[in-house]
Amino acid sequence: MGTELLEALRAADPLAPAVLEAFDGIVARSDGLPDFYEHSMRVGGGESPYRFTYYFDVHRRGAAVAHEAGARFVQLGAELGLAVPSSLRDFVHSATPAGDEVLQVVLGIEAPRDGSDLRGKYYLVFRGNPERCVRDLLGALGLEPAVGTRPEKVYIVGVDVTAGGVDDVKLYFRLESRLVPNLIENLRDVADLLAASREIVFQQCIRRPERRQMYLHARSTALLSEWLAWRGFEGALDRARAINSHLHGSRIEPWILSLAYDRRRLVVRAGTVYFHLARAVGG
Repeated sequence: MGTELLEALRAADPLAPAVLEAFDGIVARSDGLPDFYEHSMRVGGGESPYRFTYYFDVHRRGAAVAHEAGARFVQLGAELGLAVPSSLRDFVHSATPAGDEVLQVVLGIEAPRDGSDLRGKYYLVFRGNPERCVRDLLGALGLEPAVGTRPEKVYIVGVDVTAGGVDDVKLYFRLESRLVPNLIENLRDVADLLAASREIVFQQCIRRPERRQMYLHARSTALLSEWLAWRGFEGALDRARAINSHLHGSRIEPWILSLAYDRRRLVVRAGTVYFHLARAVGG
């Protein structure tokens, strides 16, 4: 048996790949469960409904949980055939991911429906100045921060690994809401969504600097659901409802939408919807 999220997904979608069970079994072991569970679905432009992300709260639980999450990431690579370089293994086993500036260690998996590369994820979410940590991680991979970015302002750093090695490293930055409208030429397409967002995060890839996204964190799951239904994302909401029908006392709800940012425009015809697992009202 896996976590309630895995079991509900498997019941709603019998075609879900077995690799999700392997991920769930390694990352959500009973001897140290994650603190938070997320299921996301990419819609349009390479649909990928098999994405899990599990969070470990380092700030609350201490250094040991960072070290354990790192060990599980290395195990994940070994068992799923992901080519985790030795320099990255050394980094996740070091004291750096357990530093005071780290809020969470995050492990994830993506298994695209089209059979393209399986992707494992190792991310760090920060609560303090992360410059040393970010530079150490990038340096371990032989990389430098993207031109124009400031490591001390990084909110999240993430590494995606496939069977071919490190696919990319991503830097995430919180944006000041008042400045965001000046960055988007097709503002009319997303003005209502921006108004309903409590936070906006910008993502910049290092190896593919042309790949950028904005993550819009909703103030209300109801408002985001309404926007998604109106904009053609109803399939993702239907899938979430199917999963929820197999959850007991919990449910997944949409809270974040990421959209590609290309030539000062947000691409609204495709995106990734992030559903958080939480106790149902009255559950």
